[in-house]
Amino acid sequence: MTDLETAQQDLILLAKLDAALNASAETSGLHKKSGKGAERKRAYTFFTHQGLRICRRFFMHLHNISRTRLLNLQKHLKENGIVPRVKRSGGQQNNKHSLSFNDTQTVVTFICNYAEAHAVSLPGRIPGFMNFNIRLLPSSTTKKDVHKLAGRYAM
Repeated sequence: MTDLETAQQDLILLAKLDAALNASAETSGLHKKSGKGAERKRAYTFFTHQGLRICRRFFMHLHNISRTRLLNLQKHLKENGIVPRVKRSGGQQNNKHSLSFNDTQTVVTFICNYAEAHAVSLPGRIPGFMNFNIRLLPSSTTKKDVHKLAGRYAM
C-alpha cells in the first residue's frame, strides 16, 4: 500500500469498505417489542482481510492509515460511492500566491548575483561545516534593504 499513490490507495480502501459495509434497513437481531430486527440507524462495517474478519485497529494498521482517514473514507463512500476523492483546494495550480517557474528562476538568479557581489569568503575550514565554499553575507544589510535593491533591478 505504501508504494501506491494516495488516490490509488483511496480507491482500494473504498472498494474494501464497500464490500464489507452492512447497509441493510434492519438489524439482524430480534427487537424486544416486534420480534423482528430493529430499524438500522447507521451502517455497520465488517472489516475483513483475505476473507477473515478483523478488528478496525488491525485494519488500519494493516493498510497504514489513521482513524481520521478511515472515517473520511467511510463518509466519502456513504455520500459519493466508489469514486476518487478530489482535493477541494485544487493544489498548487489554483494557488494565486505561488510564483511561476520563471519568477522562481529570476529570484534564484538575483540571490546568486547578490551573493557573488557582496558575500565574504571565509578562509580555512569551519568546524561543523563540510562545505569549503561557504560565504557569509554582511550583517549590516537587512532583508528590507536587499528587498529594495531587488525591486530596483526588477524594473
